Amino acid sequence: MQRVILICTLLIAAGAAAQDPGRIDQQDMQKMMQQAQKMQACVQKIDQAELEKLRVKADAMAAEIQALCEAGKRDEALSTAIRRGRELQAEPVMREMRECSTMLQDLPAFAWQKFEESDSGSRDICDSM
Repeated sequence: MQRVILICTLLIAAGAAAQDPGRIDQQDMQKMMQQAQKMQACVQKIDQAELEKLRVKADAMAAEIQALCEAGKRDEALSTAIRRGRELQAEPVMREMRECSTMLQDLPAFAWQKFEESDSGSRDICDSM
């Protein structure tokens, strides 16, 4: 989990630097690393067994949605994704993860720009699987 957080932070920084190398400086990089370390410390406090249970539920949800998509039931896949997504969001471990992720909201705006540009709300759930 530690490596995943660190790698994500570095990828965000690298993507931002590649997009506009003049916009990222050493101070921004240092701040991003500090934020990632804070988040990492927060995530380490989360019960890993509960996190694993959540991962298993999420995998089952993805498989269920994939099966609906393959059966041509796009509307049912979407409603299932919304319903099951809400169920996952209600899990206590997800609340803890959200609290940890708030530590990343102070990252420089350019770090999130690439993700926001690629986020397309008009895509069908089945097209994104």
